[in-house]
Amino acid sequence: MRNRECVNCALLSGCTRTSGEKLLSHYVCEVFKEEPTDEVIRARLDIINKFGSAGVQSVISPDTEKEG
Repeated sequence: MRNRECVNCALLSGCTRTSGEKLLSHYVCEVFKEEPTDEVIRARLDIINKFGSAGVQSVISPDTEKEG
């Protein structure tokens, strides 16, 4: 089992309990549900590492609208 922190949670995108600060501080939440896909977690970490605070926001609240 992975650490019970936001970046490893299947509920992260669209979660109302977390924030950028909590995500970066390895916040542990009581509703944690483990993300089953390693690729998803690696992608989240890549986005955060490459884009900093903008990346954190996009991981927490991804734009769900699709173009055309």
